[in-house]
Amino acid sequence: MAACGLKDILRPIRDDLRDKLPHFLRPKDPPEPVPDLEKQREDALRGFAYFETFDQLLQWSAADVEPLQQSNTPLVPRPEITDPRLYPRSSKTPVPAKVVLIHDYSGNYHAYENVQTIGCEPERYTCQYLQFVDSLVYFSHKLVTIPPASWTNTLHRNGVKSLGTFIIERCQPETERMFTMVPSAKNANELSFLVANQLLKMAEIYGFDGWLINIEKPFPRHIWNPSTMVRFLDQLYSDMRNVLHTNAELIWYDALTVDNRINYQNKLTKKNIPFSQACSATLTNYKWKEQDALESKKMAEGNTVSSGQVVMGVDVWAQNARNKPKRVTYPSDNGGGTNTGLAVWKSATYKLSSGIFAPAWCFQHFPIPAQHRAVERAMWDGDELPSDLCCDCGTTKRHTFPAGWHAEHPITKWAREFPAGAVDFFYTDFASPFMQHDVALKYAFYDGMAAHAQVGSQSILPHFRTLEGLQQTLEHSGGDTARILYGTIDDSEPRALIWAYSQTGTPPPRYFKLRLFTLNMLADGTLRARINFLPSPWLLKADIGFYVTISGDEQRFPIKTTHARGSSHGSHVLMFPVGDKNVGSGGDRLEELGVYVHSSVFGVRNWSTPGLEDRARCMSILQISNIAITRLASQESDGELPFDIWLFDKRGEDGRRLERLTWLLRLKKGHRFDPNTRPAYQQSALTGPFAYFEVLWEDLVIGRSYAMEYVVGDKLREAVASVQGGLMRIGLVGVGFAGEKVPGVWHNPLLEL
Repeated sequence: MAACGLKDILRPIRDDLRDKLPHFLRPKDPPEPVPDLEKQREDALRGFAYFETFDQLLQWSAADVEPLQQSNTPLVPRPEITDPRLYPRSSKTPVPAKVVLIHDYSGNYHAYENVQTIGCEPERYTCQYLQFVDSLVYFSHKLVTIPPASWTNTLHRNGVKSLGTFIIERCQPETERMFTMVPSAKNANELSFLVANQLLKMAEIYGFDGWLINIEKPFPRHIWNPSTMVRFLDQLYSDMRNVLHTNAELIWYDALTVDNRINYQNKLTKKNIPFSQACSATLTNYKWKEQDALESKKMAEGNTVSSGQVVMGVDVWAQNARNKPKRVTYPSDNGGGTNTGLAVWKSATYKLSSGIFAPAWCFQHFPIPAQHRAVERAMWDGDELPSDLCCDCGTTKRHTFPAGWHAEHPITKWAREFPAGAVDFFYTDFASPFMQHDVALKYAFYDGMAAHAQVGSQSILPHFRTLEGLQQTLEHSGGDTARILYGTIDDSEPRALIWAYSQTGTPPPRYFKLRLFTLNMLADGTLRARINFLPSPWLLKADIGFYVTISGDEQRFPIKTTHARGSSHGSHVLMFPVGDKNVGSGGDRLEELGVYVHSSVFGVRNWSTPGLEDRARCMSILQISNIAITRLASQESDGELPFDIWLFDKRGEDGRRLERLTWLLRLKKGHRFDPNTRPAYQQSALTGPFAYFEVLWEDLVIGRSYAMEYVVGDKLREAVASVQGGLMRIGLVGVGFAGEKVPGVWHNPLLEL
């Protein structure tokens, strides 16, 4: 993407002069990319796919695809947003902006993004704010960047569209091949663009939702015609909407203009709007001012383009003091970084969308890992920055100036918050992208690391504010800071922990609520909620439970009612119908789900005070393992799927070395399974009714697979070889999209290594 400075102003002039020179006088292009084929083969087993030359792109076929490179998780269609801020009474009131993330993290394709679990310390970047994101572009400087299956699975689970990148940079030769024509598969008498055909097929086979088209190099003058580019974009966008789904995305980046120049407009103009009209959106360059936003809005409205299709770019890196050349983004006075939310706010003011480039800046620019999430929270939630913040700017004042800006305009204040789940399906097991594991696995599988990465397993997570962030907000609003209900996501096992904060004294009883999820689901009695939880033994005398809001009316479900029953794991299960089919007009909606407590103080024992004053007390009062809201008809046998899982192994050419585990699904005898009783997003074309499979070594879970196979690494082979006789039990558990579990057959391979 563009770095804004004097070079960017001079580049269009330079390129125009260069292109007018005779071929023998032109300066040479930078060296063209040379693919590292061995690394590409290794990366394929990590779930990565990318292409660096037109030869690779045009020779690709579906037969080249590894199962681990494919996303198995369907995109969950988000319900309509009910946020009243989308319908302001005044035309001058900002409307929350649609946010697109352009994820460029040091070139991407990092080891921690592996589709299989891998030891990882410290944490790396994953987006913790997916409910505020419309789509994510996985970006690198390769010709074709395919989003890793790990990212696409997590994005789809959260309702976020996953996009790849097609980029032509100065070093790319043979750019005219982009417009190679072949007979159309639909009609032999018509021609189609071969590259567009390939990009469509890649999105379909790998399982993602569209492309960012970024052309950073002019085409040879003798082949250039802007109408050719428009027809290319028209074909690709139309085919994606027909083959993938109607919400497929094609985003044009503001670099190439209709006169075949690289000339960043920083807004919608006559020089780029023909390309905009052929796509679902246009991402502008980042060096725009408020007047550019206003002109973009007017240009869109005058050319039958929705203002929301204009995505105003913001460069998070622009806040750094030592950028050379200096990078500038909105606002020109210290924009980007912790002040990124100001650009989102200004986009919202003109009802435009916002494109945030390099959101992983928090993890790249700051050298102390413990501060990464704190900086991210400052950028997204407006939390205070650590007092001992450290970075390479020479002074951290860059990230706190002007005072109060980031707290007044955090991203989440001006970004659209989408309801979680779908209109008739919701499930979360609160899995974090980074988890701790059993000490027995630390050295056997994870190179001595106490935590592992599972980027593709990130579940739908609540938007929990930290205690300090809540205190900061309540202080500014004049609220009660003496007693606070808040939540955290546990990284020792998948669960949400609900905490009570209280100071000394015995104030009058009070009703506390903590929202877990914003929803927009049917509430006509055809859905049932199921919640697995474990209350604290110190709150047995308190009134505590879950609440739902249905069309504005609140209903409470105390956890001590007969609805709750114990499970074999010591936890409790609360089940209740969502709404009543015999009451109302059938148009009722489930709008919110959360936890409530009615108490004077939250507890008197087991208090902990990490980082707080001595008089402040915190206690975990509730653990929530999972929440499912599904149609009654899809809940076969109360949470079971009628399948057997048969486990096999694949060995190397010598017939001895174990390379992979594979498995098959077979319907149990005497059982029926009708996939039509389930929504399309509750089953997979690759793994059937199973969202993933847990791989077990003896009785310990060593990973998850989102395919019908698992690559056996050296660590597992070493672990098995260390067992006398080479006998080792390897097992499998299938997990459905609503948490249903089916144990597979244990496998006892005899390995001669």
